[in-house]
Amino acid sequence: MLTQQFEQLSFNACPSQKTIFYDGWVIRLSDGVSKRANSVNPIFPPVITEFPSTSVEQKIQFCEKVYQAHNLPTVYKLSQHTYPTHLDSLLAEYGYQFVGLTSVQTLSLNNFDERFVIAKKIQNVEIDIQTDCNELWLSDFLTFNGYSADKRQGFFNILHSIALPTAFVTLTIDEQRIGCGLGVIEDGFMGLFDLAIDQSYRGKGYGRQLVYHLVSYAKENSCHTAYLQVILDNRIALNLYHSIGFKEQYQYWYRVKSLKPKGA
Repeated sequence: MLTQQFEQLSFNACPSQKTIFYDGWVIRLSDGVSKRANSVNPIFPPVITEFPSTSVEQKIQFCEKVYQAHNLPTVYKLSQHTYPTHLDSLLAEYGYQFVGLTSVQTLSLNNFDERFVIAKKIQNVEIDIQTDCNELWLSDFLTFNGYSADKRQGFFNILHSIALPTAFVTLTIDEQRIGCGLGVIEDGFMGLFDLAIDQSYRGKGYGRQLVYHLVSYAKENSCHTAYLQVILDNRIALNLYHSIGFKEQYQYWYRVKSLKPKGA
């Protein structure tokens, strides 16, 4: 199934620090630094079929206890292909809030021409691609995305746990770093993650440069498809990816239940 394929690609591109496989549900924990790495992912059908079976309600209670023990809110990442299909409505009944509707999009690289990247290159822009995450890239990533310093160690742990080939991209203009992005390659696919431009340089075509160069790098490394995830209220990013040729494959969203105060 397409959804399962891309969800597994994203698991590997953004590895959690702790993982529990629970009767078809993948429970991910990573110090709460992002919903993607700290959520329940019910993307597989139940694997426990013998009596006594575990009810959906029991599974929800189990997950809540796991996140409560880690002092984290319980978060579910859901789509139209969630198992069971009524889980979203059930979580809504239990008070879980709907947030973060996101589009998963792909771009075929079969007809992508690297010469187009050169033709569209902005004067004075330099692109640097490293295969490992360094401290400068991590600092830029936190700054451009508006993350607080207390998230640094959590993101450091995730980024240094990626077991696949990576491309950490930095965009520089007149010796000033103004953008960054990450590409993760697996089995002919490159996932584009954490694309960000310094706020004072947005709307000037630099985001397009990040995407072009990551996609060009993907093709140079024998990838046939690029994919990314974009929140649907980010109209600027949606328009950019549409103009490049990305097409939506499916949507996902989160259901979030706030952490109960201790002793409650």
